[in-house]
Amino acid sequence: MRRLLFITTIFSVLFSQTYQSEIQPIWDNNCTSSCHISSSLNGGLNLSSSTSYSELVNVASQGYSGFMRVKPGDAMNSVLHQKIVGNTSFGDRMPKGGGNLAQADEEKIKKWIEEGALQSWSSGASSSYSFDFGPGGKIEVDSPINNQPNWSIESWVKFHQTPSAGSWYSLFIINDGTTNYFELSCDGNSTNFNVVINGSQNISNIAASGVFDNQFHHFFVEGDGSKVSFYIDGEKKGEIAYTANFPSASVKMEIGNGLDGSMDEIRIRNISGFDGVPTQRYVAQNGVELLYQFDDQNTTTITDNSGKGHNGNIVGQAAYEGDVYTGGGGGGTTEGIDVSFKSSDTFVGKVRIGYVPQGNDPNYWTSVTHKWPLADHSFPGDYTAKVWNSNINDGEAHLIVFVDSNNDDQWEPAAEYGDVSEPFTVTNKLGNAGTLTLMKGGGGGGGNPNTIEIVVRLNQDIGMGDVHVGVWYPGSNSAPDLVDNLDNQATPSPAQGWNFQLSGTGIVPSGGPYKVEAFFDQNNNDMPDGGEFIVNLDDIYTDSQGYAYTDIDLGGGGGTGSNLSVLLTVDGVADGINGQLYIDLLRNSDDFLLHSSQRGEMTPITDRHFDFNIQGVNDGETVYLEGLYVNASQEPLAEGKSNPFNWPPSGDIDLVLEKGTYSGPIKATITVNGTDESGSLSFRIFPEGTVITDEMPDLFGAIYGYDDSEVYSSPPSNEEIEINDLLNDVDFGIYPIVVWYDVALDTGWDPAEDPFAPGQLTLSSGQDAQVSIGPLNILPGPNIQSANLIGLTPNEGDDLTISVNVTAHSGPLAGEVGSVDLIYYTGSGSFGGIGCNSSTPGTYDCNIPGNNITNAGLAIGIDAFDQYGAVSSVGPYDVAVQFTSINITSVPAERYIMISVPANLSNASINGVVGDELGEADPKVWRSFKWINGAYQENAGNLAIGSAVWLISKDGASINADNGYSTALLSGKTINLSNGWNQVGNPYNMPIQLTDDSQVQLSGTVEQKLYQYSGGENYTESTIMQPGSGYWIYSSGSGTIKINPIFGFNSSSKQLASKTTIGWKATIEVVAGLQRDKVTAFGLHPEASNGYDRRDFHEPPVIGEYISAYFKHPEAGSLNEDIRLQGQDLYTWPLAIQTNQRGIAEISIPDIYGIPNYLEVKLYDPVSRIVYNMRDEASIRITSQGSENPYYLELLVGSSEQIEDQLDAMGVVPSTFELAQNIPNPFNPVTNIRVSLVEEANVTLKVYNLLGEEMNTLALNRSLGKGNHRFIWAGKDDHGNQLPSGVYLYRLEVMSRSGMPLYQDTKKMVLMK
Repeated sequence: MRRLLFITTIFSVLFSQTYQSEIQPIWDNNCTSSCHISSSLNGGLNLSSSTSYSELVNVASQGYSGFMRVKPGDAMNSVLHQKIVGNTSFGDRMPKGGGNLAQADEEKIKKWIEEGALQSWSSGASSSYSFDFGPGGKIEVDSPINNQPNWSIESWVKFHQTPSAGSWYSLFIINDGTTNYFELSCDGNSTNFNVVINGSQNISNIAASGVFDNQFHHFFVEGDGSKVSFYIDGEKKGEIAYTANFPSASVKMEIGNGLDGSMDEIRIRNISGFDGVPTQRYVAQNGVELLYQFDDQNTTTITDNSGKGHNGNIVGQAAYEGDVYTGGGGGGTTEGIDVSFKSSDTFVGKVRIGYVPQGNDPNYWTSVTHKWPLADHSFPGDYTAKVWNSNINDGEAHLIVFVDSNNDDQWEPAAEYGDVSEPFTVTNKLGNAGTLTLMKGGGGGGGNPNTIEIVVRLNQDIGMGDVHVGVWYPGSNSAPDLVDNLDNQATPSPAQGWNFQLSGTGIVPSGGPYKVEAFFDQNNNDMPDGGEFIVNLDDIYTDSQGYAYTDIDLGGGGGTGSNLSVLLTVDGVADGINGQLYIDLLRNSDDFLLHSSQRGEMTPITDRHFDFNIQGVNDGETVYLEGLYVNASQEPLAEGKSNPFNWPPSGDIDLVLEKGTYSGPIKATITVNGTDESGSLSFRIFPEGTVITDEMPDLFGAIYGYDDSEVYSSPPSNEEIEINDLLNDVDFGIYPIVVWYDVALDTGWDPAEDPFAPGQLTLSSGQDAQVSIGPLNILPGPNIQSANLIGLTPNEGDDLTISVNVTAHSGPLAGEVGSVDLIYYTGSGSFGGIGCNSSTPGTYDCNIPGNNITNAGLAIGIDAFDQYGAVSSVGPYDVAVQFTSINITSVPAERYIMISVPANLSNASINGVVGDELGEADPKVWRSFKWINGAYQENAGNLAIGSAVWLISKDGASINADNGYSTALLSGKTINLSNGWNQVGNPYNMPIQLTDDSQVQLSGTVEQKLYQYSGGENYTESTIMQPGSGYWIYSSGSGTIKINPIFGFNSSSKQLASKTTIGWKATIEVVAGLQRDKVTAFGLHPEASNGYDRRDFHEPPVIGEYISAYFKHPEAGSLNEDIRLQGQDLYTWPLAIQTNQRGIAEISIPDIYGIPNYLEVKLYDPVSRIVYNMRDEASIRITSQGSENPYYLELLVGSSEQIEDQLDAMGVVPSTFELAQNIPNPFNPVTNIRVSLVEEANVTLKVYNLLGEEMNTLALNRSLGKGNHRFIWAGKDDHGNQLPSGVYLYRLEVMSRSGMPLYQDTKKMVLMK
């Protein structure tokens, strides 16, 4: 080993290379003879040997804003590389006129840039290290960012152990004893992290226990002039406001003081901005003031690789271990998921990677449980990354990679490039997600289910018009089933086209053929006319998620392009495949793309005819067609090119797509577990369709085999394997593959000692063959037969005994069965484990006591351990507990109650549930009501699980339902909602907390509020669904409530509306007799809108005796809560009071003091034309005839001036004296009498019978101000006695303050009993 190390060192010195020796000769031979010889010529770039390096590296491009001529470490974002390889987005290819650079020179320049664009480097093997802080070890350096307004500090850190109580890990600290103080540290007493700056500004007690796992984790702190932010592994952990500069201290910065661990890639910059967790070594770019990479293993001084000279002094013991990326030097990271991603399209954006665990739908970004934001990446290009989070468990998973073009942390597959990996396995913290190809339209998943996405393009300038699209369901021949349009669109269309996404019930998974039509309506008559651009497609098919995509280039009548007629055939692909067809028209001379089309098609496809309207192709040009047919996962199935032809074509162009073949290497990443022995790797590839389960297939059935001649002294870990000369002209496809680690070196598989794993080999166009395979393991575990665990139906309260067959695993290394445990969960929330006894060999009896067998439900599973401790598990499985009776609820006498049943019943009819206690259906004894299509229907509906009905009974009773079984706990329950109001109940016989979004999910159409009936107080808002109770919930369209009480959901969004924390909200309370409504609310919020939105809620339907207050909304109808956008001077809410109670109704705002004092709150009664100042009135009264006709008022909130202007405009202030006709008239039992005064006066108002006898004095010489005044007469005399029906007179006399008569009038009114 010493000799080998010595020879390696010598060769590293001998093969030292420089920019002048390797790169400059390329410029001298190709670029400086006539072009780039002066900074005043050709873009200001001088490539002479004396200046070229300084004019290239880290120098902003003059012609391409935002790009550098050479960006070290990033060839794809370097203008030099892009112009050399001929990326047309960067103008002409260089060099001009003299031919392209040699391929070897292009590769040499790209490699030089990606390895840091250094002036000198070594071509020999080199090692990278991290700094291991020993006892008392630390690094001291003069602070490179004193007094900087923008700054960032970051490092990879590996903690060898958790800090002990009383200890302190200071990763970075500056402390001169004053407020010039900065520290990033970990407190051993709490194991929490703290960031302290200037002695008083703190980000404190940041918990991150997962970092103490002896693996590298990324720490980042930055100040941007307004705040300081702290990140661990890409996740923001804390933030504080901070506008001062970085502390300027006279003492040195200390790094790693007290740390028991290692640090690597320490980078300090004079700029801010977090670009995500790095995936490769840093290079010295703009803004980097200090960069420690520890490659020289110096024991006294740390070299600053930034070139700024901020070298560090080592204090105490110095040691080195493996680099964070390479693991060189005897250590390094031993965990992570590797992924490669690429795209051939040209774009730039922030890359995001997400981890989707098994059980979550990998087609949606919302399924991601761990995220890693990366820096901007430039495409076309190929990239690799390694990601990890210590909370990831072993098991099957997917990765999503996409480019977040609008930086909103949401993947819009139709507009953003992305892809989803095939499933891969994480074992012992290692995984490989393979290579992902980023593209729009899903890239392997992500399109909206049950949706046809249509992109329409029109490349001519024909003025303004409307764009219309329509979709016909299969078999539909009349009007389109789905339509959409965009009005007033300018032509030509935008670069991305006009995008439509049409969804409907008739768009289903694997459906079709659908017909799609698009036209450009120039005369705005909403019809396609002669001369207008129109395209019809007849064969659109959806994928397995119900998604289809088509790109339409408008042509036809009125167009000036030429018609291209294509006859397409796809060979070698099985029938019945729903795929996407891409057809491109390219110029033959330079392969320039002239036209592109995409559409869904189903095989077989033979001589299928397509017409395209093509524009922009010159007559006489030679062109050709190129086609690609892919499956729903965007995997190529067939491809081909037409013969070149001259434009315009004279007839049909034949395009045949054939299943492609692959010749080239196989690449795989292999990790071997379960043995420490030396060995070699063997590969066997099987025909497509071969099924490989846990047992090894017949090795003689393999069509290709490879036995590696290399012998590993120890099992490989994350080893990159490349196999050449094995595959030649092999059809594209997905082939099963088996890999094993041959310990005996006999090229055979010995299950006793050879770890193995099945996987798949993907052969497709444009990339090397990739093997998707998990780590190799020796077969574990006992076999459990689950048949006796499925479909169990015990009786409530009876002991449950289960016999299960458990045998040793068939693998020779598997141990005998050691123990078997039954694991169970009950609907009441308890969890238990019971040991099972073996009655006969291979059979185990497990018993659950009867007190755990309840109608709340049961789930069971089996854990089996072998003699070595290896475990295998089956389940859990639902157990349907049978019952003969279940208590529902207590029904009060003569009061409405909404009821539901928390279980599955044999007879869920209403009569079947309540008949035993209340008798057969008899409207004189009891009645039930169900809300259907916006109205109550008596004796309708049923009490199936999740449903609820109204019930009212003459007598009270306790309701018990007969015969049924418990609700399944594991699969969850979905309650389907119709448009409008729905009566729902708890499906489970246990309380369900609606605010617990880990158990409950509401679809986007559902208002996030429940209402429960409470008798006289009408409705109250509820957050807990109790068993047996019923609730109102509103959905604007079809919706769902999903409940999963055991496994729950991966969600963090709050489901029910939370209390307002900004803006304000107040409640209107109305009372009539014994009825009360206390939940009507109005208010303002800065995130609300004046239209109907998620902060507004509908008024639930009423029943029985009631009073209801609600706001009339022009979009939504009747709202129980109406929150408006904050920021206007005046708000008006149209308030309606509705009741079936006769007499007086009182209105109040009990929490009016929650409304800001600068706002006036007034209520205008258009009946009496009276304005009430609600800040002065405890309550106001209105009359009700009990007719259920709404009584309308206007609620005004705003400044005093704005409200007065509004009232003046409404003519509220009277211009003449008036005694108005009473309202209502006739009346029973009360009526309103309005008196209008144009000045202050004394009034007398009396009621007489027709004989002129005085009945009641409503006002006697009462002093009233200018304005409208209301008097209420309840049909009684002065002694309170009720008067009989008849005609009565009421007379008004108005006198001035000085006693002069001003006005008098008499009117009739009719009291009817």
